[in-house]
Amino acid sequence: MHKNDVGRHGEEIAVRHLVQHGFDIVGRNIHMRIGEIDIVAKRQDVYHFVEVKTRLGDSFERAGFSLTHKKLKHLKMAVEAYMKKYELFDCDISVDFVAIDIGANGEISIDWNYNISI
Repeated sequence: MHKNDVGRHGEEIAVRHLVQHGFDIVGRNIHMRIGEIDIVAKRQDVYHFVEVKTRLGDSFERAGFSLTHKKLKHLKMAVEAYMKKYELFDCDISVDFVAIDIGANGEISIDWNYNISI
């Protein structure tokens, strides 16, 4: 599977997971000048800005280790730009990281980290 296909497949898994847990999907693959937000979702009155990383079973590292400080910094700036653009000044937010590992046997592992520190 091509790298972009792996990423899209992981985002689809994350979206299904979110919907199953009562989230509404507000947007996907939102490009801001500084970076991209993979998924924006909302549950109750909280907006969740979700970064998704996916790894296949033949990868050397698990998806959870792929979120770098640089990526976090860009994500923070993208979230701030999104909030300013859509005037989300008085709302609660959570910046989340979803690590999806797909084993060689097709088994899917989802590790959801809510409200990561950025």
